[in-house]
Amino acid sequence: MPRLRTTQTPLTAVGAIPAELMDREARVWQSVALTKKWLKSHGLPVGDRVKFGPFNRWKCAADAWALEAGIVLHSGPHELERLDLPRMRELGLPGGGSGGAMLERLEYARTQID
Repeated sequence: MPRLRTTQTPLTAVGAIPAELMDREARVWQSVALTKKWLKSHGLPVGDRVKFGPFNRWKCAADAWALEAGIVLHSGPHELERLDLPRMRELGLPGGGSGGAMLERLEYARTQID
C-alpha cells in the first residue's frame, strides 16, 4: 500500500496534521481499541467505520480530523456540511473514499440540472 508524505505539513489555520494520519499503516490503525483511544485523545468523535479494517479506521480518523479542523465545504440551500475533498487531497490526507467521490458526482449532477 502506498504511503503518504511522512513529514507534518504546517497549516496556518489548523496547525500540523497529526503524524499518525500521515501513515496508513501506523500501529494505531491496526486495532479498534487503539483507534478509539487515539480519536478520544484528540477530542474526535468515534464513527461506525472504526469497526472495519485498518484502512477504514484510518479514513475515519482523517475525516473526523478534517471536520474538526474546519476543512469543509458548505453546499446547497440547506447549508449541508461536507468535507472539502480537494483541500484534503492537497494536504495529502485521505478523505471520503467512494462515498466522497459519489457526493462530488451528485453535486456536479445537481448543478447541471439546476
